[in-house]
Amino acid sequence: MIGILTFLGLPLFLFLLAFDRTIDNTNGLGIPLLSYALAFCYYSGLQGMIYIITTRRVENLQRKVQSDYNEINQTVAVVQHWHRTWLTEIEREYQHQQTKAQTEYQPQQLEAEHEYQRQKTAIVATYHEQQDKAQQVYQRRQESRDEEKHDFERTWQLQARAFLNEIDRFSPPWTAQQWATWQPVTDASPVVRLGYLSLPLFEQYSLPVDIPGEHALFFSVDGDTNTTAAAAMQSLILRLLATIPPGQVQFTFIDPVGLGNHVASFMRLADHDDSLVTSRAWTEPRHIEQRLANLTEHMETIIQKYLRNEYQTIKEYNKAGEIAQPYQVLVVFDFPVNFSEDAAQRLVSIAQNGPRCGVFAIILHDRGKERPYRFDIADLERVSTCIRSQGQQFLLADNDYKAFPLTLETLPDSTTLVNHILDTIGASSKQASTVEVSFQRLLPQALWPEQTISELTVPIGRSGAKSCSHLPWGRAPITMP
Repeated sequence: MIGILTFLGLPLFLFLLAFDRTIDNTNGLGIPLLSYALAFCYYSGLQGMIYIITTRRVENLQRKVQSDYNEINQTVAVVQHWHRTWLTEIEREYQHQQTKAQTEYQPQQLEAEHEYQRQKTAIVATYHEQQDKAQQVYQRRQESRDEEKHDFERTWQLQARAFLNEIDRFSPPWTAQQWATWQPVTDASPVVRLGYLSLPLFEQYSLPVDIPGEHALFFSVDGDTNTTAAAAMQSLILRLLATIPPGQVQFTFIDPVGLGNHVASFMRLADHDDSLVTSRAWTEPRHIEQRLANLTEHMETIIQKYLRNEYQTIKEYNKAGEIAQPYQVLVVFDFPVNFSEDAAQRLVSIAQNGPRCGVFAIILHDRGKERPYRFDIADLERVSTCIRSQGQQFLLADNDYKAFPLTLETLPDSTTLVNHILDTIGASSKQASTVEVSFQRLLPQALWPEQTISELTVPIGRSGAKSCSHLPWGRAPITMP
């Protein structure tokens, strides 16, 4: 109805609008109101028509959406139906194949399991068998090693015991009974006792020192161990006197701190022969330098006059000749006190080159004392056998024995024994310094081998290892009538 009114009202509205304009132009009244009423009806009908068209389109769209939605639901239902159907079929096929596989392969699985267990049992049995054999081999080898170890220990103990017996024979402990009947020796002992090493198989293993030997002896101490090392050096000096023939060893003592107190007991030797102890102990820097210079000059003389290129060491020279050169032992306490740089370097030279010439150094180094300028103590340690104090213990600076504590020996408690050795050596040294050579040894192999026209020489004794000393007579030519 509203649509019809709208359709009819549109032409009428246009007519009235035109008519209204005509009347308005003729100044007429009444018609505009009717035109406005009809216009209102037209617009109302137009809006209703638009609403109806829009509503119908929305309803059609909703029906379309609902139809599509229903169609989609039907499709989803179909898909779900087929999905469940396919899953059921696949599950049924899987169960079938699984049942078939179990039926077909279960015997093979059981057989494989049985084979695995059989091989495992065989492997375990072989393992235990091999383990037992290996254990037996190990036990046999262990027993063999233990036996070899015991044999080695027994052999080593026997050899060490024999060696200790030799040391006791050449240099017995100060408490041994041999010292009650001691007499000066005619041949130098190859070793002298210095102390005792604490070894695993021996509570006390005598540590011998080869003096005269190839190296100097260097004690490096600090604190209270200085006194212990000094006492060991005193014992070593007395042993050298007791185990080397009289007159064959002479000492140079340097004692700058003790002022000779360390060697006071050995000054008894000077009462018999000053040359045994160079008359005194030296303490002042200038005296120390002079003593070292004298020893260096002595070494030069030995090398150039006696050894030359014929003898390697003074030992070889002394064995070859009838007149032996005495050993020189330099004993230094409290190094480096009162040592200049030159004196310290000269000491290194003596320690390094002296043993070949029969000059040996026994040095007590106090680590608490200041060293000379530009002097390296390692230079002295490299050419010496070193014994270092560590706490209250002493250790030999040797890779084979540095783990074993060293107990140093001291002088015997009996002052009577000490004085007896010193007096006996002192008295015997004068007699030993006189060497007698028989007349037959001086005679030439052939008589009158030379002429006496220019001079007359008479052999009077030995000079060196092989030469003779001659007394020349009348060097001027003799004229004949």
